[in-house]
Amino acid sequence: MLLALELFDNKQYAQAMDEFGKLNTDPADVIKLFPELDNKPGGKNGKLKAEDLEKALNALVKYLLELRSRKSSASEASGSQDDPSQRNVMQQLELIDITLLKCYLQINDALIAPLLRLNNCRLEEAEKILVAHGKHSELVILYQTKGQHLKALQLLKEQAKQPDSSLKGYNMTRRAEHVNLIFKFSDWIIRDYPEEGLKIFTEDKIEVETLPRPKALSVLPDSVPLARLKTFLESALDNQLSLKRKTQVLKGLLYAENQQVQELKQFHESKSVIINDYNVCPVCKKRFGNQSAFVRYPNGDIVHYSCRLEQAAVRQ
Repeated sequence: MLLALELFDNKQYAQAMDEFGKLNTDPADVIKLFPELDNKPGGKNGKLKAEDLEKALNALVKYLLELRSRKSSASEASGSQDDPSQRNVMQQLELIDITLLKCYLQINDALIAPLLRLNNCRLEEAEKILVAHGKHSELVILYQTKGQHLKALQLLKEQAKQPDSSLKGYNMTRRAEHVNLIFKFSDWIIRDYPEEGLKIFTEDKIEVETLPRPKALSVLPDSVPLARLKTFLESALDNQLSLKRKTQVLKGLLYAENQQVQELKQFHESKSVIINDYNVCPVCKKRFGNQSAFVRYPNGDIVHYSCRLEQAAVRQ
């Protein structure tokens, strides 16, 4: 590890990170070399500046991404979440992702959104960082990936009047389990931003199909042209027609099956059986009496009913 630290002090950041990777150094120890990421005044914060800091952070990002890939694979291959080693891996992934978030804020904030769409960050810590940097669009993504849909929609509403705000892209809230949130927040969007609001009910046909039609239509203004509702209305009609066709096909199949059973029943009932004094039961080797109950097998064999029951009991 001394070699890696020496390389770092000599500003050979990429080589230092390679050495840390080979030594399987605890990522927490590597991250401690970058106090600048915490933006704390004084102390060691002034160690790296300007181009040195950017070069070092890029090397750190490369190291963290490679480590993240290995740790993620190990986590997927591991067993129960209760396993101490698995918990340690998850804690390291949390540290890696929150550090990547801090790095991207300093060197390339365009990479923040892709990171957050599949992240291991602790919600509270990432939320605090994004709020401090005014990253509201990215904060919406964080809430979305963490299942905090109410917070995401509230933030969208608060930021709606900002010039760089976007009401697009939050289509996961159109799922059936979030239907109450949809109708709670769709009214103000439709009222204040009718073009964007209408897309909630007209874009993404698969998701639109999960919405209850009568309730959805009730929140749309009367002034909306029917042509704009084409996708929504078509999906509703397609579903009804598809269900009707499936019902008709199933009804036809059941009817045909019933006819086959009836014909088979009539065929077997039409066959006559003649028993005389010479007929012997193949099971008990006794003749059939006048009052005997018997069973005829498909191959033509005739046995006493009681013999048939005994055979069945033996087979069980």
